[in-house]
Amino acid sequence: MRRPGERAIPGKITVRVGSRKLVLTKGSGESERHVLLKALLFARYIDAYPDLLVERSVGLRYKPDLIEIGSTQSIRFWGECGVTSRQKVQWLVRHVREGHLVFARQAGASDTFVDVVADAVQRQPRHGLIEVLAFGDDAWDQIADDGTIEPAALRPTVTRFDPAPSR
Repeated sequence: MRRPGERAIPGKITVRVGSRKLVLTKGSGESERHVLLKALLFARYIDAYPDLLVERSVGLRYKPDLIEIGSTQSIRFWGECGVTSRQKVQWLVRHVREGHLVFARQAGASDTFVDVVADAVQRQPRHGLIEVLAFGDDAWDQIADDGTIEPAALRPTVTRFDPAPSR
């Protein structure tokens, strides 16, 4: 079900960030919101992680929405979009220990989600940054009619969980 203001996606959407282009296909049972959040995360992080892959299986229990693998096959970045269960949050915090872990949500989603992440972090100290991004109801407005997204215009609310200090 779409929220007011959400665009219907007929099957795919093409977004452009600078010289990069990404075609996102809406899968069966996937919400427009989920596709939107993948596009916004791509736009926000493509400069920092130029080898981002979307919906690419990496042989783990879960398939990331966005991922970048480092030269030593370590996870540098893992992005999760939309609804994420407590069990999956705990698994990601435990297994993506060094990489940058980002959860993208739409504002108005569960107000307790940040608490779920905080609980997982408290149980499992990490060495990588975790962020929870909440995009406002105007998130669709960030994609121009030609598919262009300006990363500097993205203004999500960001909750950061900084890495545990090294011993």
